[in-house]
Amino acid sequence: MEHSGKQEHSTTYVEGQEGGSNTVYLSQNLSFTLNREKLRWTANLNYYAAKSTYELNEAIRSHTYTWEMSSDARWTISPRWIVGADCSYRINGGYTVPIKNPLIMNAYAEIYLTVKKDLSLQLQGYDLLGQQQSVYLLATANSVTQRTFNPMGRYLQITVKFNLSRFGSKKINEHQ
Repeated sequence: MEHSGKQEHSTTYVEGQEGGSNTVYLSQNLSFTLNREKLRWTANLNYYAAKSTYELNEAIRSHTYTWEMSSDARWTISPRWIVGADCSYRINGGYTVPIKNPLIMNAYAEIYLTVKKDLSLQLQGYDLLGQQQSVYLLATANSVTQRTFNPMGRYLQITVKFNLSRFGSKKINEHQ
């Protein structure tokens, strides 16, 4: 289990008046991992919170939080084939405009094309349900601005990997 916290204080000037803001950030993480010969699985639970208060305008307050549950798995089907997936679900709260609680799923399949596993081909699919969304929240002394936008959604990627660590290697005779 991990936890962290941070506090920031800033000074602002609005129409000649000095004011300040105080923001506290908290996060906690709980993680579980299972490792077996052909299967690796991880589960995570994360909590993030930010609370801001302002001296100049106490009517403006910001308290946002996020619960994120995620998991990933990798299964070695055979010495040549590997499949894997990861999934995360996020619950957001405290934003001025309602935002999605997205379920993000990614998956991949990889095949080794040589016996020494020097060359492989991997097919990856990202955001398979098309739910990714980004949120930008800016809180100042007299306003709270929230922007939501959808980054590039689902897509596929094909990757060719070549292990160069054995490229050109020769055995050196230690008894020269």
